[in-house]
Amino acid sequence: MRDILKAMSKTSGGFAVSSLFGIASSKIMAVILGPAGVGLYSMLTQVSQTSGLLGTLAGGPALVQGIASREKASRDKYVHATFLIFFISGLTTALALVIMAPLIAPAVLGSSDPAIVWLVRFLSLPVALNVFAVYFGSILNGHRAIGKMAAIQIAVAGTNAAIAYPVSLAAEGGYLLAFVELMIVTSSLSLVLNLHVAVRSGWTKSIAFSLPKSIDKESGRRFLSLAGATLATGLLSSFVLLIVRLFIIQDGGLDEAGIFNVVWSLSMTYVGVVLVSFGTYYLPTLSRTKDQGEKLSLIRDYLRISIIIIVPIIVFIATAKQFVISLLFSGEFLEATHTTRWMLVGDYMRVTGWVLAMPMIAYADVRAFVALECSSSVGFLATSLGTMGSLHSIEGVGFSYLVVNSLYVVFALIYLIRRHRFQADFRLKLSWFGGLGIIAIVSAFCWNDNVVFWPKCVISVAASFLFVIVVLDDKERTWLWSFIRSTLRRITRQ
Repeated sequence: MRDILKAMSKTSGGFAVSSLFGIASSKIMAVILGPAGVGLYSMLTQVSQTSGLLGTLAGGPALVQGIASREKASRDKYVHATFLIFFISGLTTALALVIMAPLIAPAVLGSSDPAIVWLVRFLSLPVALNVFAVYFGSILNGHRAIGKMAAIQIAVAGTNAAIAYPVSLAAEGGYLLAFVELMIVTSSLSLVLNLHVAVRSGWTKSIAFSLPKSIDKESGRRFLSLAGATLATGLLSSFVLLIVRLFIIQDGGLDEAGIFNVVWSLSMTYVGVVLVSFGTYYLPTLSRTKDQGEKLSLIRDYLRISIIIIVPIIVFIATAKQFVISLLFSGEFLEATHTTRWMLVGDYMRVTGWVLAMPMIAYADVRAFVALECSSSVGFLATSLGTMGSLHSIEGVGFSYLVVNSLYVVFALIYLIRRHRFQADFRLKLSWFGGLGIIAIVSAFCWNDNVVFWPKCVISVAASFLFVIVVLDDKERTWLWSFIRSTLRRITRQ
């Protein structure tokens, strides 16, 4: 558990700092552009992310898994083969985006104006850059270069925050290409930094002269097998979110889309504190672990630690959501609190569900992964459209998110028990049900609050930390206090 906490302190710490920069960027855009401007930017981002999935074949996790589970010559062949695959798919996707822009613009952005069409065409540049940034970043991930990855993440997010103000002013003045230029700058920086670290570490020697060489068929087949699964599920998930956004725009306009973007961004930000470490430590470590006892111990430890971290965060946001949204965005977005209250409980399910489902990727169990992810995405789309259609409110999306992620946990747990003979001990059961109980009780007490009641917030957060202390054993408590003290000493010395 100590190794997990140390690794998570780096990944979560790096993500936390970069999230602060991201919050600053979102705050600037929200204040200057308002809900409509944020809604437009979110749609451009959605197009870029969906194209990026195609460009990388959603192969980041497959590349990490392949590097982590291979040694020496076999690893070199795998890196070489995957580089050629990324190269071809990335350039093909960028070219397709340029050609299909006249179809994408009216379908997604609701306009056939030549300026909007060219805006979509220019998205091909950050998409192509990001494909290679993901590739070299995944190489760092596969080698567990956690500290360097965190530093790069902070540098990119800091740059994004630094130029968010002039970009927002330009966009407010009608120069919408500034949104794309922002993406180009951050994608370029990410690519350069990841490539620099990978080359200096000697992890790219096998691709130095890769173009003249043929692809190792076995490596290519293995990569495409898992990448095909993550691509199919990733595209489905992305398209589902895109359809939900389009439905929201049709029903409530860009203003409503901006409100939804706040809800979704807030959820992805704090959940990412835990989820981001899945790829940087949990996935490669689990992929390397062959011993049955060690594997199950790692899963149990990671599940407990995820619960311990996420519960106080969710409790704070549940009791102070109006303050958080006003601070991170602006008072224009307070309508988002109605959807957020459902999302908070759903996020607890999302985090624990992903811990339980990660062995599917780590051990390349493609069928189980595809079945779970596809059913989850289809279920989310169906319930979201149904509830929004009846309620005429994005609050229905929050309810759907909670229901689908709850079912996700159930099916992931069934898989883990049947396939890996997973069993939860008493302390793990206490942690999970205790965390769920605290979140449910606090959410219920604060459900209809229109303002923040700070005494209630302080008491609730204190109770969540008491819960954390209770679920830790004596050795874990002693080590945690020692770790906190040593960290604080290092910070004060600097």
